Amino acid sequence: PNQDPSAEKSALTGKVTEILDYGRTVYARIAVGSQTVMAPYAGKRGDAVSLAIDQSRLSVVDREAEIIIV
Repeated sequence: PNQDPSAEKSALTGKVTEILDYGRTVYARIAVGSQTVMAPYAGKRGDAVSLAIDQSRLSVVDREAEIIIV
């Protein structure tokens, strides 16, 4: 995550709600709208961040129709 929400206009913006320290890797739980995302992050709780999405690794799941859109 990038700490500057204006860094990428196409990125999702969110707020770090929790830091999870597993020793070698530190993750942030990030509130993005009504969803929660976890990502490696070395900042602090309360930071505003932007998340870029790697579209080549993105899939959409429609649970009602039971299909995956790749």
